[in-house]
Amino acid sequence: MDTAELNALAAAVMVEGLGPDAVVEAIEKYALGFDAWFNSREKLFASDKSETTVAELRSVVEQHNRVLAVAQNMQGKTALDLKGLRQRGKSIMAYTDHLPRRVSVHAPRKG
Repeated sequence: MDTAELNALAAAVMVEGLGPDAVVEAIEKYALGFDAWFNSREKLFASDKSETTVAELRSVVEQHNRVLAVAQNMQGKTALDLKGLRQRGKSIMAYTDHLPRRVSVHAPRKG
């Protein structure tokens, strides 16, 4: 995988208006792509210290940090969503725990 492909995967994560599932899927694709990109370049980066290599690394690090920020933001939203769901679940359980003491089959008498 080359750097342009990695940039395209990172750009897919940054697209506005995606649903949570699409963002998570894009982050997963980026993580797999980043792993492949890093494994293919690791030896090159250890031996080559040229300006272009350093510039390429800096741009990838900046982009990687932006993707991580999106992932951390999603993690925070997920924690808040789970907290809200737990509160709703507790209130529903509190409501369902108070069953009527008497079940009436007959209509109440008039008069």
